[in-house]
Amino acid sequence: MAVLIQYGNCKIFHYEKCLIIETEITHNRMFVVITRCSTKKRQCFSSLTTYQANLWHCRYGHLSWNVLKVLQQKNMVKGLPQFRASQKACKDCLVKRQHCDPFPNKSIWKASNILQLVHINICGPINPICNSKKRYLLTFIDDFNIKFWVYFLVEKSEAFDSFKFYKARLEKETRTFIQSLKTDRGREFISQEFKKFCNTNGIHRQLIVAYTPQQNGIAKKKNHIIINVMF
Repeated sequence: MAVLIQYGNCKIFHYEKCLIIETEITHNRMFVVITRCSTKKRQCFSSLTTYQANLWHCRYGHLSWNVLKVLQQKNMVKGLPQFRASQKACKDCLVKRQHCDPFPNKSIWKASNILQLVHINICGPINPICNSKKRYLLTFIDDFNIKFWVYFLVEKSEAFDSFKFYKARLEKETRTFIQSLKTDRGREFISQEFKKFCNTNGIHRQLIVAYTPQQNGIAKKKNHIIINVMF
């Protein structure tokens, strides 16, 4: 069975008989179905399923089969039918039971040369705004010696220009080239302009997984230090 609700119409399709029911929405936002046996009598239909075990498993918020068995044996729920545990794994339960392995306290790999790996991160918006209307902090951290540079931005869109200025200045001072960048997946770092610039200059990108700041812990710690110093 498949139900399609679109443009004020409700259509119910059977996997063998195709379209079997079609009705329009009423003024009280309900779909009225008139049965063949009586054109005047209106009834409220409820869907039935042959998989009673899965149905009651979902009704009780994905309760375990052992607990459902106890409810059956002790007659703790009125109207609970007798059924066996489903042999089919519940996809929602599988997702819920997935766990995240702990992140290591120290980085497994560390840069051996200057500018071999640079961590970049943006912090903000900062409140209150400074007198020059700067609202964001853009930090560059060299993984080799943990030396960092801070640029103040009005908007996040200024990150690309700041990076080009930082790259030109540091590469001239150190007489070496930036090899890798480690950033999150913010729009200011994954834009086509930023990608093209890195590809042209042979800069390898390391993009961390969304909502996992632990993968760029150095940048996050520096941001906390800077914010605590400022405020």
